[in-house]
Amino acid sequence: MAVGVTSSTTISSARNPLVRHAVRLRDNRFRQKQREVIVDGIREIERAINGGLRLKTLFIGQAVDQPAAGPVFEQRESIERQQGLISKAKDTVVNLTPELMAQVAYGGNPRDAVAIFEQPGDRTLGRLVLGAQALVIVMVGIEKPGNAGAIFRSADAVGADAVVLCDAGCDLFNPNLIRASLGTVFTVPCAEASEVETIAWLRERGLTSYAAIVGARRTMWEVDYRGPAAIVVGSEADGLGPLWREKNELAGHSSGDLVAVSIPMLGAADSLNVSVTAAALLFEARRQRLAESAK
Repeated sequence: MAVGVTSSTTISSARNPLVRHAVRLRDNRFRQKQREVIVDGIREIERAINGGLRLKTLFIGQAVDQPAAGPVFEQRESIERQQGLISKAKDTVVNLTPELMAQVAYGGNPRDAVAIFEQPGDRTLGRLVLGAQALVIVMVGIEKPGNAGAIFRSADAVGADAVVLCDAGCDLFNPNLIRASLGTVFTVPCAEASEVETIAWLRERGLTSYAAIVGARRTMWEVDYRGPAAIVVGSEADGLGPLWREKNELAGHSSGDLVAVSIPMLGAADSLNVSVTAAALLFEARRQRLAESAK
């Protein structure tokens, strides 16, 4: 959308084309058609910029010299970071009234800044570069962007080499995923692919896949994640499908490049939320690798 803006632009009308465009970007189909990404919050916007995304428009809802709520040190930090964004954004800055900022922001809850970026082009597996002892997380059929975002945060925390989203019900740049990931979706290398493509890619690169499957005989503590490894988690409703259950892993067998693992459950529930499952497996892999490097 070609809308000229400058650092001195101030918008007060909800009918402004740029404001209406930003509001429409909350619709996934419209956002993907426009090939744009909308990001809420200074921290998340900073990470998108650091991740190489091209900034198109930066909305600021409160003038930098206007006092904000909260402790003085938090106000000062917010002002400094906001000023830093403005200096990077240059002629893309648009000032909005508080009412308009609430319309543009996610859930009507402004967080100092909202930005529109160009959508990155290449999200294929071929763009990912893996180290010799790579650690990858694969999400299969994940439907809730909040869960996917939480998994990105765990992948970031353990220093994972990459995240792969397979046949998901949400895309990498869903606003809720971005928010739940705290912007780490822009800093952790990631790709989107089908299950078949992902399995072939993992095998070609010599990664062993550790698939989280309820009832698998091997627990998460009984396998060795120190080599090139992929942690694989499935959809919230159905878990992993037949492509990840081949060769009767539930009976304790593994195919050499595919191992089924379970998380021991002592209560009435038989499984955890998928983001918690991913975090548990990722941190166990990280623990083993740290222990190995300390020897």
